[in-house]
Amino acid sequence: MDTPFTVLVYPEIAYNDALGIAAVSQIITADLSVHFEINRDSAVLAFNRGITATATTELLKRLSNNRIDENLIFALHDWEKRHSEVVLRKGLVLTLSPERRYLAETKPLSVLIKETIAPGVYLLPETAENRASDALRKAGVDIIALHTESQSEDGETSANWFSRSNFPPLQAEGNLAVKNQHPTLPGKNETIEDSPAPTLTNDFYSILNEMDIGPEERSELASRIDRRLVLCESQLKEAFIRYEKLEARGMDYAGKALIAKQAIAMQAPVEVIWPGRQKQEHIFGIPRALEKTGGESILFIEPSSDQGNTIRLPLGKISLLRRIKKSIFETTI
Repeated sequence: MDTPFTVLVYPEIAYNDALGIAAVSQIITADLSVHFEINRDSAVLAFNRGITATATTELLKRLSNNRIDENLIFALHDWEKRHSEVVLRKGLVLTLSPERRYLAETKPLSVLIKETIAPGVYLLPETAENRASDALRKAGVDIIALHTESQSEDGETSANWFSRSNFPPLQAEGNLAVKNQHPTLPGKNETIEDSPAPTLTNDFYSILNEMDIGPEERSELASRIDRRLVLCESQLKEAFIRYEKLEARGMDYAGKALIAKQAIAMQAPVEVIWPGRQKQEHIFGIPRALEKTGGESILFIEPSSDQGNTIRLPLGKISLLRRIKKSIFETTI
């Protein structure tokens, strides 16, 4: 510990320990040695990943031979307490009317409930929609409401929903024009088509529409135009864009398998989240192998915090698999 809230890391540190410190802090300087700072924002990000104040304290005590300031220990626990007082949770919300709340006690559904938010309001894993629907149907429920995020929060009526604004505009045959996919310029209320005079942005979209590139590259270039990162025509035409998938969720088995194979080949660290008995489980580690067992793909991961103890996880059980890039200059295999 350099100061009560800063950590000085030397090149001799183990990789897993450096990764652990980086997960709870922010880099101040990087030279022959690296300075990390632990502050409220970095601590909150760590708590969001499931890293506790106690785990952080134990890590710092071990690496500093117990030379950790009491002010830092107090601050970490205080931030953790405040972090637990106001919570935004991500998941599938099940609501049951008073006469249907008995369903929450049935075994197929009760095992999916992570938390009871309020009477008749239950939080389920975000990947459990199909399992929850099956459990409800087995319990005799024949009508299940599935409200999506696109539904209006202000009680939009069905008559208003059928307005023309809810349907895509008619397009000519062939590829859709990119400027129709990005109709509004940043900071303006007028659309590109209705702009009173030609602009540089319009010219960039015209060039982009004629480029023979894939949808991912097209979307990335359009985003750069919107963010005013393209300043001249040569930047647009000579741009080399390579779409790289770094994370996959839920039912995206192909995506999770691709990311796992890339991480194994590169020995790159990954972040893995999967539903546990009481709450979501969460680890960082290095994937060692992906094997097919009994028709199911099993990912073998060596956690960063527990060397030598390999965890076996079915791909279907993983709700989030994210590969962590070791460097901003890293390229995909």
